[in-house]
Amino acid sequence: MTECFTQPSTGNENISSSSNNFTQ
Repeated sequence: MTECFTQPSTGNENISSSSNNFTQ
């Protein structure tokens, strides 16, 4: 899962969605 955070270039929007998942 850390890889997702390591690749912010893939799409900031995607990261936001992932962050939301963690917040829930």
